[in-house]
Amino acid sequence: MNLNSAVAGLKMAHLPEITSAFEFAVLTLTVPGLRLRKYQNPLCFRVSAPFSSSLTAEFRMKRFSVSLLLATVCTLIISTLPACAEPLKVGVVLCLTGACKANGTHALNGLMLARDEINAQGGILGRTIELVVQDSREVESPSHAVSAYRQLRLNPEISLFVGASWSIGGLAIAPIAARDPVIITSPTIGLETFNETGDNIFNLWPHDSVSTKALAALAIQKGWRTAAVISNTNPWESELAKVFRDEYKRLGGVETDFWEFSSSDSSQLRTIAAKIRRTPPGFIFMTNYSQLGLTGRALKELDIKTPMATILLEDPQIEVANGSLEGVIFATYSDSAKDFVDRYRARFSLAPDLGADTGYDVLYVYKSAIERAKGFDLNAIKREMLATQMQGASGPITFDSKGGVVKTPIIKKLQGSERVLAN
Repeated sequence: MNLNSAVAGLKMAHLPEITSAFEFAVLTLTVPGLRLRKYQNPLCFRVSAPFSSSLTAEFRMKRFSVSLLLATVCTLIISTLPACAEPLKVGVVLCLTGACKANGTHALNGLMLARDEINAQGGILGRTIELVVQDSREVESPSHAVSAYRQLRLNPEISLFVGASWSIGGLAIAPIAARDPVIITSPTIGLETFNETGDNIFNLWPHDSVSTKALAALAIQKGWRTAAVISNTNPWESELAKVFRDEYKRLGGVETDFWEFSSSDSSQLRTIAAKIRRTPPGFIFMTNYSQLGLTGRALKELDIKTPMATILLEDPQIEVANGSLEGVIFATYSDSAKDFVDRYRARFSLAPDLGADTGYDVLYVYKSAIERAKGFDLNAIKREMLATQMQGASGPITFDSKGGVVKTPIIKKLQGSERVLAN
């Protein structure tokens, strides 16, 4: 504890005639009932005392009765106590309702796990982490995500943010956040247009354009020279459909059909399946992430066995598909670290899914950057984040020059209930 701070704290509590560090040191050993009160941070204490008229009289009598040597010893002891710094508040804007709820919930779980671990170790430069959470509700409307972000911005103590969950909310928040004195990192947005909006915006989920191009190349390698593409109008899905179509055509592939419609409209899926059955392409590429399960079921109802590929595949889509996505090829990245998986299961009684390990890693990236910056200056933290080289729960973490994490995609396929390497 800083000695002058302790003296000031006692003055605020109206203990009479505390005017110097010397007197505070004397008081520590001579006044009965003076005690240290422990805070959430196990390394943080604050001095307090039961104040009364008898205590006041006793203190006055003893004020000059203790030797200088004793006072000096007390001063040295007290000066070794760490300061009780204010918590480091982190604003969290994640999807906790709607179609993106699973990603947002897993990311929040990861954040809470990391928060508890870091706080148990003394926090970041002595400051414990406090998560201040807002539901982005971004599937309902991008404006909800913006409102959630702005609500958190009303708190001047929050300058570090985590979010959003999907590009719907992230791309709405990014232009605003880029002008604000903040740093914001998403655990699950796979578009470079998010983090490249500003130098204070980071992406801990890799750019899915890289894996999309890898899937286009794989299709050509397998001899699938014609493709039907199914997408929807959400920003992530629409942008990656364009990336695939351009890359596939560049490599010599031929697009037979392209459908793009609202993510809330699944009525066209049977019509699309019927068209594919009449004129089957070499394979089907799907970027309509939120409708994958329903798309698989529509294709299976018509016994369509055309090879399928998609960018991401997670448990909620597999459950809705009810076996209809068997054999689908998809892109992923390195598996979560086993020790993280074990701790996550023990804490939340479920397996981590998309967003869990990257949500966890966001706080550790902040911690590492702040400690290397030796403080909380945002420009210094940004600089250190770009220089990050660490092993996280999601694998190795490094950023490109614009704040996008760099990872190599792994191509797998769904085989029964297992995700195995694609041949």
